[in-house]
Amino acid sequence: MALAVLVAMASALALLFLNTMRAEQSFTLSTLRSDVSTLNEREQALDSEISAVSAPEELTLKAESYGMVKPASITYVSRDTGKKLGVAHPSQAGTALSVNTLPSTPASKAAGEVIASGTVGLHITDPVAQAQARAKEKAAADAAAAKAEAAKKTSK
Repeated sequence: MALAVLVAMASALALLFLNTMRAEQSFTLSTLRSDVSTLNEREQALDSEISAVSAPEELTLKAESYGMVKPASITYVSRDTGKKLGVAHPSQAGTALSVNTLPSTPASKAAGEVIASGTVGLHITDPVAQAQARAKEKAAADAAAAKAEAAKKTSK
């Protein structure tokens, strides 16, 4: 009889312990889902910010604020030979700067080739791509930290 009572009490305590652990893990899971949701919202906000800053109109305004002007003519550099194709002429101050938004124009293709080639003697940076890379790295780091914290909580 005493053995039966002891077994019943042990079973009840085991069930209570398992229920407590399940509730704790459920709470941890809920917290992690909330963290993931927050990080996803932050990533979307950063993507929107990058899109707004990298819009052609914004780039035009920023270029003008740095004193850049529209070139009178364009000189292309051959990736294979490194030779200049065409002749560049100085621009006049006050010339309105414009950005061509069509990605299929010859100038856009040539500019893309120049950037991709990393032409000798030129240092070309793409601040938009750098900002996007930093935002993605930050989001990935935040997600990894949240996962590590979740793993740490569940291992306790």
